Amino acid sequence: MKRILHFIISFISNLIPRSRNIFVFASFPDFTDNAYAMYLHLKAKHGSRCKCVWIFEDKQSLKKHPDVKACSKYSPISFYYFARARYVFFTHGLYSFVRLRSKDKLVNLWHGMPLKVIGLMDLNGGGTDPTRAHYLIATSPTFREIMSKSFNGIDTRHTLLTGQPRNDLLFTPTDFFAKQGIYTHAYHSTGIWLPTYRRSIIGDIRNDGTYNDSGISFLDMGDLARLDQFLKESNHLLIVKLHPMDALQQVSFARFSNLLIIKPQEFNHQLYPLLGACDYLLTDYSSVWVDYSILQRPIGFVMNDITEYRSTRGFTIGNLADKLPGTVIDTYDKLTAFISNPPPFNAQHLPLYNTYCDNSSAQRLAHELGI
Repeated sequence: MKRILHFIISFISNLIPRSRNIFVFASFPDFTDNAYAMYLHLKAKHGSRCKCVWIFEDKQSLKKHPDVKACSKYSPISFYYFARARYVFFTHGLYSFVRLRSKDKLVNLWHGMPLKVIGLMDLNGGGTDPTRAHYLIATSPTFREIMSKSFNGIDTRHTLLTGQPRNDLLFTPTDFFAKQGIYTHAYHSTGIWLPTYRRSIIGDIRNDGTYNDSGISFLDMGDLARLDQFLKESNHLLIVKLHPMDALQQVSFARFSNLLIIKPQEFNHQLYPLLGACDYLLTDYSSVWVDYSILQRPIGFVMNDITEYRSTRGFTIGNLADKLPGTVIDTYDKLTAFISNPPPFNAQHLPLYNTYCDNSSAQRLAHELGI
């Protein structure tokens, strides 16, 4: 029955004529990431001459974007706009069961350059590509090859070397601190820690590396309390934002004074303006450090389980630990030493990850697509 329904939707979609002035966007979470940055660029460039339509999953997300033309992912009107749009921009796939005759429409912006294997390269995850697209984007020739190998039927000619639109937002102001009542100038430094998930509970359910259900990375609850005390005494602020798919969002954390742990459902801001406002980044195998590196600020890599992660997930770049633009952190003392005096950014391997270090990625992508 499902196959018949998919055939009918595909047949009807191919009967609907495309419009040069309609663009469709979808992301996870809704209204975020590369798709949101591309939306902002096209709205600013074309204004009322184009119709930008968001296809959303979570109805609650609409409350934060009341002025956006949006429709539910599961409504008939969303399929209409999907078929009618000149281009469809998405970060996690959209209606991959629809078979379109058009070969110049779907733009897979994805959600970061893959350091951990994905799609066809992820043999532990089945080695499949869950998306359907005509274009990909990349930040460097190295990632152009990796993205092309990871996704079905897209060669390097359609993997556009533009940079990621979301990186443009690193250079824009954030409303996070004002709405949280935080005065950053009162602290010696403001850092952000963005760990990737080890156990996921949304989307692709899996376990990678070493999962700690009683803390974050190698820090247990007692260590987190000790870290907060260190931050308070040394007058630093550290923001920890958990991954949207992380099982840790189900864990109850204490409320601290200088260590701010934020779960996805509590975060009502755009991440990249906040990221651009922070003095340093702590992360691990998340692609966010590829993005943050264009600012050439200190990066610390909290990687106490790199051997386990390599065996369960795997990396796209060989000898990754030797090509990191920052310090590897695997003990509490190394973490506090980094916060006290972050080592400068190591730009030696920057061209491997980023060809461009500016705020013009969305503009380049629009130019490549002729819009």
